[in-house]
Amino acid sequence: MAADPPREGSWPDQATDLIVSAVGTVRDKTVGPAMTAARAIVYGLFALLIGTMALVLVSIFVIRIVTVYVGGRVWIPQIGLGVIFGIGALTLWSRARKVPHR
Repeated sequence: MAADPPREGSWPDQATDLIVSAVGTVRDKTVGPAMTAARAIVYGLFALLIGTMALVLVSIFVIRIVTVYVGGRVWIPQIGLGVIFGIGALTLWSRARKVPHR
């Protein structure tokens, strides 16, 4: 009787390969979307921070320029900016989702 020809790898090697491929598949399906979500949150918060800083700096700049233009009366540009921000706030408030009362 002739001995069987050797197979490709032994069963422990095949089991290890199967486990490694299963863990890799699970990792790709879970860690990939979680990393994408984490990046979106971090970049979104960074953009919000930079946008807020830019809005504050532009507001200061506009108030300073208009104050110089109108001759030192700082209340005039402040009222103008208050009206602009008030209109923006009312616009956003009107678009807010209404939650029904229980």
